[in-house]
Amino acid sequence: MPIGRLQCVDPLAVGSTSPPQTVTLSNPGVGQLDLTSIVLSGSDFAETSACGASLAAGATCTLSVTFTPVATGPRTGSINITGSAPDSPQTIPGAIAAYDLKVGPVGGFK
Repeated sequence: MPIGRLQCVDPLAVGSTSPPQTVTLSNPGVGQLDLTSIVLSGSDFAETSACGASLAAGATCTLSVTFTPVATGPRTGSINITGSAPDSPQTIPGAIAAYDLKVGPVGGFK
């Protein structure tokens, strides 16, 4: 069962960094949720987590993800969350486009 999706509406220039996107993890269960690992895939993405090793019943924590493309074209990545939930692991996919910013003389090339 997918738990969310990361996306950027506009393509980014290679080397520029997107504003952070926040992902909220919640534990709607009645018992503690143990978080074994939170792993980010994709070399263009960076993640910081305010989540500890466990999440109490009814509690939430947040992840912050940024995108800094290293090449042009479609870029993909995901956050893989493994824990004690019955449907673990969970994956949050991400797919973003990047472009190469080219700058020429003001009058153009001749």
